[in-house]
Amino acid sequence: MREQYMRSGEGFLLVYSVADRSSFDELPRLHRQILRVKDRDEFPMLMVANKADLQHQRMVLYTLLISGFPHLNSVMFS
Repeated sequence: MREQYMRSGEGFLLVYSVADRSSFDELPRLHRQILRVKDRDEFPMLMVANKADLQHQRMVLYTLLISGFPHLNSVMFS
């Protein structure tokens, strides 16, 4: 079912929780899956941090964001 949605999508938000490292670690797999389903080398996607107000529970640091996806053509906003 998920791949059917991916086929018809015109862009994607990849949302993760800053308080849950596993949600961040899942992003590369989702990115690859979308590219595979769309049969493309590039496709519009935004990576969005959720729960940024939970600084005391933060498990995903800014340094990890910068170094975690060097292969992506990306810009970081905060």
